[in-house]
Amino acid sequence: MKAVILAAGEGTRMRPLTLETPKPLLEVLGKPLIAYTFAALPDSVTEVLVVVNYKEEQIRAFLGDLYEGKRVTYITQKTLDGTGGALWAAREHLMSEERFLVLMSDDIYRKEDVEHCAEVLNSMMLYRAQKGEKVGAVKVEDGYVTGVVEGSAEFTDVPTINTGVYCLTPDYFNVPQIPKSPQSHEFGLPQTMIAAYPRGIRAAYADFWLSLTEPKDIARAESVLSGHERT
Repeated sequence: MKAVILAAGEGTRMRPLTLETPKPLLEVLGKPLIAYTFAALPDSVTEVLVVVNYKEEQIRAFLGDLYEGKRVTYITQKTLDGTGGALWAAREHLMSEERFLVLMSDDIYRKEDVEHCAEVLNSMMLYRAQKGEKVGAVKVEDGYVTGVVEGSAEFTDVPTINTGVYCLTPDYFNVPQIPKSPQSHEFGLPQTMIAAYPRGIRAAYADFWLSLTEPKDIARAESVLSGHERT
């Protein structure tokens, strides 16, 4: 099984930490974020496609051609046009796969949760938060994702968040890419999923997830992982 790790972004909200270091290499408890992503991959994953752009030479130098026993293939996203565009850049490597995983390189996941998502075809891994979030909120009905919102308060009464982990089939590439919002120049991976899988996107829930967006999130993640704070 192949997995795609999206690691191309500039991490602008993490500045100044990302001025010299790409966000996937920022450390939590002395371990780069992308190393946490690799640690969460199911054992069935044998090859990882890492989509890179910003300071990609640092990521290539860290991972090499083989990392944690998994073969690493690099794909450069020439234009930073969103998560949808990042996955599209890996298209030719995925068309013959029965299924494949997609993960972010800058969030921290639990392996058991990712393994469960990998077993649920055409799925999105979700997290039940303590309160609603404006970014990445989703609407779920009867076990299926029926709506995705980027930067909107529309679903903030539904405390369910998209973690950025997906188990997809090549059918994803059978439809045109969908912008993350009507006026955006970026293509949204979850928005394109909704068009690609009209029969529905299955919801797979995670028990643990840490999203790191701003510099202060690193200290909180270290506190959580050290057992001093709960998610």
